Amino acid sequence: MIESIVGCEVTQVSFGGTFIIRLSPSGDISIEGAMGIEVAGRAVGEDDTDARVARLVDLFGTRIQLAEILPTGDLRVRFSNQTVITVEAGSAYEAFDLNLPGSPSKVVGGAGGRLEVWD
Repeated sequence: MIESIVGCEVTQVSFGGTFIIRLSPSGDISIEGAMGIEVAGRAVGEDDTDARVARLVDLFGTRIQLAEILPTGDLRVRFSNQTVITVEAGSAYEAFDLNLPGSPSKVVGGAGGRLEVWD
C-alpha cells in the first residue's frame, strides 16, 4: 500500500509538535506517535534524547529501503543508513500521516491502529 515511497530520498527532517520527514521526488511522513529507533539492529534508548535527535538528523540524504504497515497498525520504515523507525499505533490519536506520490495519496494511522486511506 505504501510502497511508492521506497527509493525516495530524505530531503528534510523537522522537529516541532510533529516530527516530519520530507521526501523527494514527493511525499512526506508526519509522526505524532511514540517512535522506536534502531540503528544496525540496536535500539536507541527512549531516555537518550541527544542520541535520538542525532539519529533522526542522520536520516537527511538517505533513501527509504522498506516501508510497511504492520498488522497491529504500526508503521515501520527502514533507511539506507541502517536506521529503522517504528511508529506505534496510538490508542486514542493519529500516530502518523503519510502523504504519498500516486495512489493512495494519503494514509493516516488512526486511533487503535485503524488506517484511513485516501485515493
